[in-house]
Amino acid sequence: EDTYAPPDLIKHSPGVAKAWVKYNAVTGPAIYSGISYNINSITDEGTGDFTITIETDFSGANYVAVATCSNNCYMHNDAATPTAGAIRLQGRSDGGTATDTVHTYVAFFGDQ
Repeated sequence: EDTYAPPDLIKHSPGVAKAWVKYNAVTGPAIYSGISYNINSITDEGTGDFTITIETDFSGANYVAVATCSNNCYMHNDAATPTAGAIRLQGRSDGGTATDTVHTYVAFFGDQ
């Protein structure tokens, strides 16, 4: 069915991704062209360590960021407490070593 859901209603629906990004941590970080939504910037904090700034803040810091990366790595957040407008994520190899990856994917869910 063709039903239009206006953005002012979607922003309160927790089951809809409010922001997403695919970036290359090896070259910058560089956001892949056309593969992001509602992301302001990504700041390189060191090897495998990035702060992602969301363009439209969430209503608070209680949102979900789902992240994964290529090259047998995992993402976690031990460096800083998320805020309504930013989260710091770190990429680690299977052995626990900080690593930059060619493909990192992050999606955000919550109330804006």
